[in-house]
This record gives sequence, structure tokens and C-alpha cells, in this order.
Amino acid sequence: MTSNAWAANRRHRTTNLLWLAAYLIMVVAVVVLVLQARTTTLRQMDTPEAHAQWQHWREAEPNRTAAGGVDRRPPSATEPPALLLMRDHFAVVMSGSVLFSSLLFAAVMMAVRGVLSTSRSREHTPSARRGR
Repeated sequence: MTSNAWAANRRHRTTNLLWLAAYLIMVVAVVVLVLQARTTTLRQMDTPEAHAQWQHWREAEPNRTAAGGVDRRPPSATEPPALLLMRDHFAVVMSGSVLFSSLLFAAVMMAVRGVLSTSRSREHTPSARRGR
């Protein structure tokens, strides 16, 4: 292996390790933020006041069957939806958060790597060495 190939291989390995570190930091940040949101939601929504507000909203006039227009179904949940989501369906929330943030990270990573590889390949073309 020539010294140029050896240096390029080392540069690619270092770049990949930096992308992996950035990805892991992003995943940890998403997990921590979703856990914090869950804790806050459970603390705020699992109170008698929050349940009373939800019951009051459920029984409010716009949520009742009207004589004309569109017939709305009143909400059937006896607890606030945010509480149900974060308590009963938290695994889905966490999985979706990690999945979609990973897809966004992959798209951004491919775009950045594509831009950087294009600019590097232009430096190594014969027209770039001749001064164009």
C-alpha cells in the first residue's frame, strides 16, 4: 500500500468514527429528551386537577352531539391523551423518536459527505491541477 492510500484509508476511518460518535451523541440526546418529556408529562397530567380539566373539556358543549352540522363523537378516554400516550404507549413513542431521528441523521450525513467528497474530487481532477 502506498503512503497516499494509507493516509486516505486512515482519514476515512477517522471520518467514520467521527460520524459514529455524532450519531451516538444524537441518539443519547433524543432518548434523554424523550425521557424528560415523559417525566414532565406524567408529573403534570397524573394529578386530580388535570383529570378534572380533562373531564370538564370532555363534557363541554362543543364535544356533545349537535342537532345540525357534523356529528362529532365525544372523546372516549377517561384520562388525558398525553398521559395515556406517555404512560401506556411509551415504547412506541421512544421507538418512533429514535427511528425518525436516525433517518434524518442519515439523510444529513449523506448530504454532507456527498458535498465534501465532491469538493475533494474536484481538487484531484487534472483540470484543477493545471489551473483551469
